[in-house]
Amino acid sequence: MDNEKMNKNRENLSDDDLREKMNFEKFMNEYKPVSFYKTWKFYAMAGLAALMISGTFLIYNADNDPVRNFGNSREETFINPPLQGVNVAYAVFELNAISDTILNYPNGSVLHVPSNAFLDQKGNPVKGKVELSYREFHDAADFFVSGIPMTYDSAGNRYHFESAGMFEIKAFKNGEALLANGNEQINIQMASDMNGSRFNIYFLDTAARRWEYMKEDVVLNAFQGITENERGIGPGVSSVVPPFAAPQKANSNNPRFDVAFDKKQFPELVVYGGVSFEVSKDEQNYDPKLAMTDWDNVKIERCPDGVHYLVTFSNRTESHPFKVLPVFAGTDYANALNLYNAKMKACEKERSANKKMQTSRGSSVRREFEVNRFGIWNSDCPSSLPKGKIIVAKFMDEQKNKLDLSHVYLVEKGKKAMFTYLPQTYKTFTYNPVSQNVVWGVTKENQLAIFNVDDFAKIKPDKDTSEFSMHITEMKITSVGEVRKLLGI
Repeated sequence: MDNEKMNKNRENLSDDDLREKMNFEKFMNEYKPVSFYKTWKFYAMAGLAALMISGTFLIYNADNDPVRNFGNSREETFINPPLQGVNVAYAVFELNAISDTILNYPNGSVLHVPSNAFLDQKGNPVKGKVELSYREFHDAADFFVSGIPMTYDSAGNRYHFESAGMFEIKAFKNGEALLANGNEQINIQMASDMNGSRFNIYFLDTAARRWEYMKEDVVLNAFQGITENERGIGPGVSSVVPPFAAPQKANSNNPRFDVAFDKKQFPELVVYGGVSFEVSKDEQNYDPKLAMTDWDNVKIERCPDGVHYLVTFSNRTESHPFKVLPVFAGTDYANALNLYNAKMKACEKERSANKKMQTSRGSSVRREFEVNRFGIWNSDCPSSLPKGKIIVAKFMDEQKNKLDLSHVYLVEKGKKAMFTYLPQTYKTFTYNPVSQNVVWGVTKENQLAIFNVDDFAKIKPDKDTSEFSMHITEMKITSVGEVRKLLGI
């Protein structure tokens, strides 16, 4: 109980919360006729009371990721990473909730976050700093360590996803989970190395424990609709557009003045020190005395051209708007120019690194998502289990000891699909003998048991039963990269 915290003022559970946490299936399977006070109706009411009590506790995820759960959440077993301590890491971005923001993921994916994209649990718009957690999954190693189900049930048939890319997105403020604002949807252009239009978009409904079909996939060219400014923002860094502009040198023939402004509202003006505002030569009515007057209000607004600003001096009786340009004079300009050149060099370096990353992964398209809910989104094409050969599969270690594997996974090299087999299917294990196959499972000791491509080549095609003599890894696995290397995928 040391890790639990009581929240005495917690808001009432919503219908969705109750639906997510109610699990009477197990209870009903164990039902036996008894007297009324022991019937399922009696226990259902008692269970509901217990549910409402347990809902006041906060549980902290072992991966240091704040998660809010109620009691024994069904999601805990629905999404079940098979290797302890190994998962795909999140990229965490800090951004201002009321600013339009562009975020770059290391592989070239771009997230467009509009202002007011976040709501609290009561549905109120969120202001101030927000933490956005984001991660992507692109191959069988990613799918495997995440524990995210990659099967899809339709019309009584079970299919396995071939994925063009999957991502998870969520947001927090002060450790509390936020909701997505459906009226201000986050646009995600996910880099993908899978061409073709056969994929559809799905959302993982963890309460209903199923993938929900959303719509047909939208495919863009790799940099379609992406500006140079967007490409220049480094991974893990958020920026308000524009991130920074070349400093403008002050013209000694034009009047200029200094005014205080909100640095949070105009972060682009504080990139360099010593900024002042030069009055546009088109402003014929400007009087230098106006800048020397004490005004009730001085308002600054961005102009549509993205370069100039509109400064308005006003009081109760008069108002004077002027178009101005942020400029730098003397040593302030020299310092600003040096800083700009350094930033551009860093941006070019990041851009080059991103392009190399993209080239190494073969990312040739972007797949577009409009996110109206936080959670797991997938671009997928459902497919059946591999066909060609059916055998009785017996899994054992290299010393011929039987392995008790709760799941077995198969990957055909060259495909972005991970096929999952349960023990009841081991006697009718299907695979394609023409493909380059890799099979693996996880032992009770949290070790990988692997049957690789070369091992598959030794299976005799005329046999109906095959012994999979699997290699057990002895090393402690700490990363998805190590998993990828061990599986050879």
